[in-house]
Amino acid sequence: MAFIDLSQGARLMADDSPPVRILVVDDDAEDIYLLKRLLRRSKTLAYQVFACGSLDEGAAIAAAEAIDVVLVDFFLGVGVSVDSRRPNHAVLSLPFLLLSGLDAPDLEEVARQAGASGFLDKGGLAVETIDAFALQVLNAARAGLATRRSPEALLTLPD
Repeated sequence: MAFIDLSQGARLMADDSPPVRILVVDDDAEDIYLLKRLLRRSKTLAYQVFACGSLDEGAAIAAAEAIDVVLVDFFLGVGVSVDSRRPNHAVLSLPFLLLSGLDAPDLEEVARQAGASGFLDKGGLAVETIDAFALQVLNAARAGLATRRSPEALLTLPD
């Protein structure tokens, strides 16, 4: 996989590189549709998107596919949410960003405790933010670094 260095320490994948394999776990079909549209707008990376509505479905997809990055909705239906009581789910062992449209001030802390590499508000999502996270994950994997961050290393991503 070829990488091109850019300013500010970021790297851009060369055109001959395979697409970033991203898994979207969200129980709302409209949110999945919107995320797919957003990812298609990337000028930096090409994405191959896999989508499902539950952590268990996501684990099955991740077991069958070489997933690079996971975007996980915080609230996955009645009584199911990603929080510090569920951090050992198989799909959450991959690098993931926690997403939510809820207006709750403690979700960034919940993301940190669940092992997420970052938290994003669905209302302010930008493809550049997801690109930056994906590039960080890919470059860490290329360098042989652990792809799962410790809870203390939650990314501070731009709004």
